[in-house]
Amino acid sequence: NAQEKGNIVLRENKNLSAEAYRLEVSAEGVVIEGGTAAGVHNGVETLLQILPSSVYSHTMPLPVAVGYCVVRDEPRFSYRGFMLDVCRTWMEVDEVKQYIENLAHHKINKLHIHLSDDEGWRIEIKSHPDLTEVGGYRGAGSPVAARYGKWGERYGGYFTQEQMREVVEYAAERNIEIIPEIDLPGHSHNLARVRPEVLCNNTIEETYELADAIADGNMDGIKEELGDLLLHVVFYSKLGEEQGKFNFADVADAECDKLIYRHPHVYSDIHADTPAEVMQNWEELKLRKKKRQGGILGGVPRSLPAMVKAFRVGEKAASSGFDWEQKEDVWAKVKEEIAEIEVEMAAGNHERTVDEIGDLFFALINMCRLYGIDPELALEKTNKKFISRFQHMEAEAGDRLFSQMTAEEMDQLWRNAKKEEE
Repeated sequence: NAQEKGNIVLRENKNLSAEAYRLEVSAEGVVIEGGTAAGVHNGVETLLQILPSSVYSHTMPLPVAVGYCVVRDEPRFSYRGFMLDVCRTWMEVDEVKQYIENLAHHKINKLHIHLSDDEGWRIEIKSHPDLTEVGGYRGAGSPVAARYGKWGERYGGYFTQEQMREVVEYAAERNIEIIPEIDLPGHSHNLARVRPEVLCNNTIEETYELADAIADGNMDGIKEELGDLLLHVVFYSKLGEEQGKFNFADVADAECDKLIYRHPHVYSDIHADTPAEVMQNWEELKLRKKKRQGGILGGVPRSLPAMVKAFRVGEKAASSGFDWEQKEDVWAKVKEEIAEIEVEMAAGNHERTVDEIGDLFFALINMCRLYGIDPELALEKTNKKFISRFQHMEAEAGDRLFSQMTAEEMDQLWRNAKKEEE
């Protein structure tokens, strides 16, 4: 009640701008007005500033005398910020709050907090807990090298999501907005060391995006996707350099050496008169150079998609001389596999049917190889063709659902879609 003598009255005054305030100390008491709650906060902080400094340590003796005054003020700058770097590397949550408290006393209203720093995630990611539980610490066996402290001593930490909400709320009550920041490329380094398979999947995705652009004949897209893929090459090279293993120049030099070694018909006195002889020399040199366990087929990456893997297996087997004598001979194999599928389906043997369908796919992929057809691109072309026709059918059908149509009606829509391609 403002009428009672000695009270401290806090209230908003819409005639003031948002962070402006008016502080009046008189015999009647203390009145603080602000354009918004932010302005009132600034007035309270000014009141604390004119009290003895012991108020900040909560040891100020009471009662205390305050001189009569009127203060009218507002911030000159709407953005008054600080940054807290590598805070969870060394500071506990209560210490972060104390830091926020100190900033509030100086009327700071923005605080940048790194959610990743020192190449470590500093906030819990529940879908990938090891990013913080493992990558949030350094020393004593951490996969991420220590940049501060000593390698043999464990240090670090991270915010749980609940703690971060608590910190954000704590700051907001003191007119401070938390601005999260991601340290680039440190967070990627941490991800690569703690969860290398995630980065690997991104590399595969970029490769497929490049393949899409090539299949579409999109030169601008090819340029863009090559750049994205090059970024991954540079990034992996940077990781290698930081570990003292290799750098980007080493990668390029090794590739040059490999190309020279595997093209003796160009750089040496070995003769190869046909493309087939070139490929055979290539595979023999690879096998000899790497002394690969698993023989000729040991060089096929295990993680390749099944269709691409089948094509490479066929290529490598053929390079050793294991192939049909005439490409036309492959058709007998295709027909044989179809007949075997029919037998197993008729017998109701599901597992055997699965095996025979796999054999048929393998035979068809080898047929593509022998006739110079890329099976992946051929199938993708059909995928795009089907999608285009199906979307045409949907457009022509309008509001009608296919489930409400007869087979004849849907067949007519399909024929119309095909006709559009002619």
